[in-house]
Amino acid sequence: MKLEDFEAELTAASEGEELTEFCRLHLLHGTPFVFHGRDADFYSFKQRICAQYGINHTEVFIVGSGKLGFSPLKKTEFSLDSDIDVAIVSPALWEQVSDLGRKLEYRLRASEVSFHKHQWKKYHDYLRYGALGWVRPDLIPQKPPMVEFKQQWFDFFNSLSNDRSEVGNYEVTAGLFRSQTHLEEYTTDSLRKIRKQLEVQAAS
Repeated sequence: MKLEDFEAELTAASEGEELTEFCRLHLLHGTPFVFHGRDADFYSFKQRICAQYGINHTEVFIVGSGKLGFSPLKKTEFSLDSDIDVAIVSPALWEQVSDLGRKLEYRLRASEVSFHKHQWKKYHDYLRYGALGWVRPDLIPQKPPMVEFKQQWFDFFNSLSNDRSEVGNYEVTAGLFRSQTHLEEYTTDSLRKIRKQLEVQAAS
């Protein structure tokens, strides 16, 4: 699918179930652009992630320009400068991270750990994304016990980057979603923003 076809179909999709189906079909379903014609490599790439976190293949997605071949928000083609964005949907892994967050919160209450002013801002942002069902690893607090999980997360996905895995010479980043519904809701909300941008452009 080309960018202009994507935009035309998105503009025509009605709010509600039709927009959700558009999200599932184009943003989540099927072999990503970066693995076009390489289904076995895509399987092997996902298997690395599944083995690391004890999750199922159905819980690993490539999203963004690596999936589509272009960025509908930036209106740029996928290139060597692009990142590979992975979305993991795992209620079990989500609960593991939530449990670490609970322990951190009790440490904060007991004044066993503390945040500087800029760390409080990041922590609030982390909690806000968490309310949407998304763990943004870059916002995970640099405090125990969460910092250990964060470091292991980035170490692992760095080990998949820059020609060290089947995906090729790209940076691999990943986020964690609480459920399929949370991933679809967040992705569909992004589609609404893109559609609003297209409407503004058409009116100008």
